[in-house]
Amino acid sequence: MSDPATENIEKSSLTEMIFTDSIPYNKKSSKVKVLSVADLFALAIKRVSSHESISSLYTL
Repeated sequence: MSDPATENIEKSSLTEMIFTDSIPYNKKSSKVKVLSVADLFALAIKRVSSHESISSLYTL
């Protein structure tokens, strides 16, 4: 996010904004939560190498 996005989020009525760590986010905000995609990527790589489907990894 470019400036002043973090400040705007802090001042907003949002309770939480969630990002993945696929793109670096170095700002500090009590409302921004960064989730790791490492486990998802590892499982996708494992399934591809085992000739299994990965489509179920991306459904909610």
